[in-house]
Amino acid sequence: MIKVVIMELNSDTNAKAMKELVSRKDNKKQS
Repeated sequence: MIKVVIMELNSDTNAKAMKELVSRKDNKKQS
């Protein structure tokens, strides 16, 4: 049970990190 929660948290933070990386790439393209 605890492992499942940790995996969900990791996947959520990973998704946020990916979004940040993508947004940074988009900002570099625009500037």
